[in-house]
Amino acid sequence: MPLREVESYAIVWQDSLLFLCFDKIPVTKPIITAEDLRDNLPLTIHFLYDRTIRSSSLWASYESPDLAVILGDVCSIEQIRSKIIALNGRPQQFNIAQRRETSILNLHISFVTAWLCRPVLRSHDPTTRTSTHSQLIEKCYQNLVECVRAFVKLYSMSVITSRSWSIMHNGLSSALLLGLLGGTPRDTEMRDLQAKILEIFSESQDDTAGSNLKTNSQLSPPYARVIVAFRRLYTDHESNTLHTGGHAAPESVNVGRFTNVAIGA
Repeated sequence: MPLREVESYAIVWQDSLLFLCFDKIPVTKPIITAEDLRDNLPLTIHFLYDRTIRSSSLWASYESPDLAVILGDVCSIEQIRSKIIALNGRPQQFNIAQRRETSILNLHISFVTAWLCRPVLRSHDPTTRTSTHSQLIEKCYQNLVECVRAFVKLYSMSVITSRSWSIMHNGLSSALLLGLLGGTPRDTEMRDLQAKILEIFSESQDDTAGSNLKTNSQLSPPYARVIVAFRRLYTDHESNTLHTGGHAAPESVNVGRFTNVAIGA
């Protein structure tokens, strides 16, 4: 791939990431068609963000979103995931580089899908939800879990999890939002994944001066605050579960607690 094209893709990618992570209005709009999608991680990621920026649901009224349009956008993103699986072949035959790239792509796809679903989390009354509404809430939860799962898996293969701000942002944001949504106590796998994330970002050494929490000293202040909030949620869920004999889980996802901490909601 020519250097100029590589640089162009890099600029578009960073612009798209800033848009997704911090609601920064994008200044680039690449034109990549589905026919261009090949067995190529960078191109696939650019296509993913291009599709996201162009999603018509992003420009609709946020107060009264068109759920059918959002569902259509989500389905188009899910088709990218299916296409990549078909292109790469059987996962059990992947080499380490393919597994790492697949985990990176899966993390970003899952985060983008959850991000597109965010307007439905504004509803506080389960009795007014339509089937489409409930479907999108479930997709949001499932993709947040998948994003955290991909983050933990990627950590076992590469140091990129601690060196890429976008991967760190997406993984930590998804883990924190799952705690805020209130469904964590009933999900054993999610509890294990959250414990692993706390382990990843905790130091084995003694607390640093002036801090009563063990957080990675290399984290920037915003990410350090996320870890503090995330640890508090994890501890609260643990205490509630112990007090109720392991049955503290809500009957449905508590979407009312979704805040502006992450995913730019």
